[in-house]
Amino acid sequence: MYRITTELFSIPWEDKYIIYAPLRRLAFLVTPGVVNLLHKISIKGDQSSLRKKERESLKPFLELGLINGKIEKVLAHVNTEFMPTYVTLFLTNRCNLRCIYCYASGGEKQEATLPVEIAKSAIDFVIKNTLLKNQKVFGIGFHGGGEPTLAWTTLEACVEYAKGRASEKGLNGNLYLATNGIMSREKLDWIMANFTGITLSLDGPERIQNYHRPFFNGKGSFGKVMETVKRMNERNFSYGVRTTVTDKSVGYMDEIVEFIANTCRTKRIHLEPTFTCGRCAHSGIESPSADEFIKGFRKAQKVAESLKVAVFYSGARLDTLTTIFCKAAGSSFCVTPDGDVTSCYEVCSKDDPRSEIFFYGRYDGKQMKFVFSEEKLAYLRNRTVNNISFCEDCFCKYHCAGDCLAKASGEKNLLTINNFTRCKINQTLTLDQIVKILNKGEIKN
Repeated sequence: MYRITTELFSIPWEDKYIIYAPLRRLAFLVTPGVVNLLHKISIKGDQSSLRKKERESLKPFLELGLINGKIEKVLAHVNTEFMPTYVTLFLTNRCNLRCIYCYASGGEKQEATLPVEIAKSAIDFVIKNTLLKNQKVFGIGFHGGGEPTLAWTTLEACVEYAKGRASEKGLNGNLYLATNGIMSREKLDWIMANFTGITLSLDGPERIQNYHRPFFNGKGSFGKVMETVKRMNERNFSYGVRTTVTDKSVGYMDEIVEFIANTCRTKRIHLEPTFTCGRCAHSGIESPSADEFIKGFRKAQKVAESLKVAVFYSGARLDTLTTIFCKAAGSSFCVTPDGDVTSCYEVCSKDDPRSEIFFYGRYDGKQMKFVFSEEKLAYLRNRTVNNISFCEDCFCKYHCAGDCLAKASGEKNLLTINNFTRCKINQTLTLDQIVKILNKGEIKN
């Protein structure tokens, strides 16, 4: 008797099929006949009639233990404690830009700034957890629905406090900033002297950057951002670049990558299609179609390879095996300017209908500490790909892991998948990665 002892997926490829075993990191290029044979085995029917040629076809699978091997353990993610050692502080919802696709409509709402006492309490919380876990490093990220550097006094106070507490406890604190790059030279120099790394939002050459990311008065932001880039380059400072791709820029992704690679000191460029929410919902900007983004990404990838940089998209990650897409599934600790706690960077205000799911706590001024809903945390932790029936038969399941919680799921149910555009992008670009490795002979062929 033959028994398949690992998860196998068959993926059509030209006139053949790729048999993919994600948990074994193995792939085979086979004929349709082998696929039919494996299906025959999987349904546990009578195998006594297998011909000699069919048995010969099964030898590679037997030798690698994919058939009649050790039973594969189910990949699972178990997280029953909430002890984050990294906090993301959303310092303000104010913004000096009016990016046409902003998920948070930054700069439009009633101004709010995170109180320093709440920020300090959040820092104390992750330091306490770091010590309880006998670890030496904690992290603080500054992000949010606005530009963090506009809350400069708060930013300085948080950094000074974190460094003091780290020194006091014998810990190392890593500091990270997501920014639009609009700041004075003096502020940038201070950031470079105090931060571990920066993620810069930059959408490409001048005409694209100015169209996507104008100032609040409509003027272009390109020149000011380039001053920041030049200064960071001169100082050899470590920074990454994130580029948002819209329906208006998708046809220029190769040009965008070429510009960034030749202008910025970064080896990795993050390309992400916009998602229809926030300002994007009424600005006339739309998400690119799956086919448009795939075509553009492939062209950008060729340019990147020629310039010896890497491009990546969050839903296609062959090198990752996991059942959760990110820490938003019950372990992320993000604090909004109002003192609410959210598990997702992109759900940062109560007027977002998704906050009903992602907001799981808040700062209690009377108790002077954060309080959390264990029920909501448990619900978020339950969002693993093993619990999403739609993903059950998908070869991508342990790579994209059900994809971005805020973009792929329904507003009321994290275990549903509603964004089929991203599904197609994830599957196609992940398959590209498998084929590329197959062609190099690094996966069994």
